[in-house]
Amino acid sequence: MFTIPTTVDRAYSVMMLLNLHAHPSGMTRIEIEEWFSTSFSKQGSVKKRLTEQMATGTINVTNGTYTLTPLGEFLSFSFRSVQFLFNTHTSNQELKPYKNGK
Repeated sequence: MFTIPTTVDRAYSVMMLLNLHAHPSGMTRIEIEEWFSTSFSKQGSVKKRLTEQMATGTINVTNGTYTLTPLGEFLSFSFRSVQFLFNTHTSNQELKPYKNGK
């Protein structure tokens, strides 16, 4: 499910470092933000990730609406727990209990 190639392909920080490498004279914060927001969408990254998550069984789609499966709920809770443990969560992320598919 999670591999080093997947992490490199998905990690925002990795993409930012590679983009900065491609611009040795540097980029402003605004340029980085603009690059990321446009390149992410143009590459079809959202569609790609939705398709992959459906294939791994973490999300379902019904009438165009995506929801977490029980596995997705478990993984989401696990990731948020690790974020909370290492204090990497943002203030708008609430750590809700794992619902076990309910």
